[in-house]
Amino acid sequence: MKILLIIVLVAGTSLGSYFGYQHYYVETLKISEIVGTSDDDLTNIAVKLMDFDTGLTRHDIKQLNDKKDYWITRINELEKIQNDDQKQQATIQLLADFLDEPVVKKLKSKLIALSPDSTLELIKTIIQN
Repeated sequence: MKILLIIVLVAGTSLGSYFGYQHYYVETLKISEIVGTSDDDLTNIAVKLMDFDTGLTRHDIKQLNDKKDYWITRINELEKIQNDDQKQQATIQLLADFLDEPVVKKLKSKLIALSPDSTLELIKTIIQN
């Protein structure tokens, strides 16, 4: 009886660990799963139109959230720039820095196809959710 209990406990723990690992480190998320729903209807429409598999896992999103304050500060500084040429240069620099993040490199090929403004909006949406 004890052996059966041990086998059940080991099997249950192993299965739980396997599914937990799959859920957190292996399964990739779509934009809609990262962002969820918003109060802004335009954001919801944009997310539905651009709902693609990001290649990011829940672990990757946690790593991005750990740097959330830094990126929000950078975005806020960018939005304060009045000069259009300087703002465009700062946007490109911010995007280059963001795309150099190890976690974001998984998204790089998908984000390159978007315009800088669209990419920045997508980054804002991901970071702020």
